[in-house]
Amino acid sequence: MELYKEPAEKGQRFYMDGLYNCVNALHSYYDCILDSQIEISRELEDCVAEAKVFHNYEIRNIWS
Repeated sequence: MELYKEPAEKGQRFYMDGLYNCVNALHSYYDCILDSQIEISRELEDCVAEAKVFHNYEIRNIWS
């Protein structure tokens, strides 16, 4: 996500689409981990926390 974040925030559509897809995949993975009742690592929690605070509404809305 880090590679896409800055260009996406500057409005570059290719990076915004890539970031959206990355966060969407992270959300699906996170839900599967929760459903499986597997212990969630601190790294994953940090990554999810970062993904939840993007300034873009569409990306933030993935977690709603």
